[in-house]
Amino acid sequence: IGRLHGKISIITGAASGIGFACAQRFLREGSKILMVDSNRSLLETAHKELNDQYTDQVKYHCGNVADRECARDVVDMPENHFGSESSVLVNAAGITRPNSILNTSENELNSVLNVNFNGLFFFCQAFSQKLVKNKQKAKAASLNASIVNISSMAGKLGMFDNANYAASKAAVIGFTKSSCIELGKHGIRTNVIQPGFIQTPMIESMTPEYKNAVLKSVPLRRLGRSDEIANVCLFLASDESSYVNGACFEVSGGMGA
Repeated sequence: IGRLHGKISIITGAASGIGFACAQRFLREGSKILMVDSNRSLLETAHKELNDQYTDQVKYHCGNVADRECARDVVDMPENHFGSESSVLVNAAGITRPNSILNTSENELNSVLNVNFNGLFFFCQAFSQKLVKNKQKAKAASLNASIVNISSMAGKLGMFDNANYAASKAAVIGFTKSSCIELGKHGIRTNVIQPGFIQTPMIESMTPEYKNAVLKSVPLRRLGRSDEIANVCLFLASDESSYVNGACFEVSGGMGA
């Protein structure tokens, strides 16, 4: 039996990168999955790849996570697709708009904050409201739910020409700590992962000089992989972490130690 057997998980940013790696890992461990992403072509391709192997265990929804109504709609979908509510939420959606503080436009700032923080807030809120309402209706003693928020080491250390991104990821950490305090009494655990430099198209597009500088800042002297983040997500989503709440997990190869 898989470590997530019987669970239903909502994953945002699920079409690529860390979100897709989480979807793959969770399906292998027995969870049913609802994938959420704004990139329809990527999402449909990712869904087909997973559905070919895990037929009827994975559904998808294309939507803008920064839209509050999207979050409200999505949290109702697992009951329609799978016959039960979701008990796991992974917020992996994120964007960057690199620019200096001196030159960042209002549009660049808002677009990053809307996806990386506001959208995450909306999904946590809608997910928790749904669970608490159903708990009260069923007169259940407590829930057994887990929220995993993906932040970044940039939220701790800052990032050159990416202050808007770093600020949005720092906000995720503060929000997760607050969620832990507020939602714990309902049986909803909230934890945060801070990835370091992970192999992504964004990293691969860097100049060799910048990439070498990045590698020198990592004691393990290599980039991380999305599946290495997904492994920590799996632990936090599973009952193995049943007493872990409000924790920050740095998965960075030792960067910033």
